[in-house]
Amino acid sequence: MDAALAARFNPQAWPFSADGLPAGACLVGGAVRDALLGRLSDPLDLDWVVPNGAVETARSLARQHQAGFVLLDADRQIARVVFADMTVDFAQQEGDRLEQDLRRRDFTINAIAYDWQRQTVIDPLGGQADLEQGLLRMVAPENLVDDPLRLLRAYRQAAQLSFSIEPETAAAIAQLAPLLPQVAGERIWAELQRLLNVPPPHPVLVEAIASGLLAPWFPEATPECMSTLADHWQQLQAQVPEWPHWFTAIGPGGRLSHLAYAWLTRLLPSDRDRALESLLALKSSRAEQRSLLQLQQHWQNCQTSKAATTAGQVALFQTLGKLVPVLLVQLEASELRQTLLRRYQTPNDPIAHLQPLVSGTDLQVSLGIRGGPRLGQLLQDLRVAQAEQQFSDSAGAIAFAARWLQESPLPQ
Repeated sequence: MDAALAARFNPQAWPFSADGLPAGACLVGGAVRDALLGRLSDPLDLDWVVPNGAVETARSLARQHQAGFVLLDADRQIARVVFADMTVDFAQQEGDRLEQDLRRRDFTINAIAYDWQRQTVIDPLGGQADLEQGLLRMVAPENLVDDPLRLLRAYRQAAQLSFSIEPETAAAIAQLAPLLPQVAGERIWAELQRLLNVPPPHPVLVEAIASGLLAPWFPEATPECMSTLADHWQQLQAQVPEWPHWFTAIGPGGRLSHLAYAWLTRLLPSDRDRALESLLALKSSRAEQRSLLQLQQHWQNCQTSKAATTAGQVALFQTLGKLVPVLLVQLEASELRQTLLRRYQTPNDPIAHLQPLVSGTDLQVSLGIRGGPRLGQLLQDLRVAQAEQQFSDSAGAIAFAARWLQESPLPQ
């Protein structure tokens, strides 16, 4: 198996030859884990540990193949070579022996090395046994303290691999949870995105909420809420054949899947200002903040009669667009959910797929109205009137707008 493992990496397709690497160079981490599991996928990210000269090895390889070079950590001697279809990291071995380096890692399944030249697996911590059992086990509590982001990474990797977190490890994470806010918000957000992008059902996310790990940003989130969302997902997936396809898309901001938007909408505090504070603390993008707050507002509207009105539904579909299925996951099975789902699935529905007959620019040119909140309100009322079929062409829309302006004079 050890010799056959090399073939799983398909080194013939690499943009460089491993034969030229320093003696003692070993593959470590996720690539070795995934190769043992038979789940390697492109593009490959390879992590090498070398006894010495890690930065110079990376720089030389980048120079030789005209690839990108990035110095990641000068003190710890970590550097990256960026090829068109592969990223290769080199790190200086910590300690006199490779085993010492492996004992500083987060989880046993990530503390397996592969000696490329000798074609042997180095597994001093029993990582292969944990792979076979589907267990994520910490190497040592102090390793989690060294980088508290590993606390959240445990849940993300468990979700991605469909593994269980070993009970002693789960207890240590819960105990050390207060350390996570020490980590930079952007690092937490990146790790959280990876966790939330994993397809449902989401028992690991429920466990993460129950551990208290995410409470500083999502103080109102409960395991029961996450379980309810998973139930809604299963209901809708059984009802709508194309349901999973709607959730493969990446939403506004380009990093979160539509599925992640569904979880986040209910994780956030219910108060808009507090929700925004959490998103700002996590360094989310403005596009992500805007979409999440809009989803939250429309979900709250759905708890009242507002979403049942023509105006409410026009605003909902116009604002959310392709994120409407995200809102549907939030809703209990009800007549409203069925109505919104039916409208979304009907291509010519006059409310869900409204094509405005005139634009703001058209109104400014035709009627001389200036841009601003008044124009925004007029456009909103025009969409509602069009959905109610009060006119059927652009001339009718302009006439409606002219009457609206006469009946809604400028405030004194």
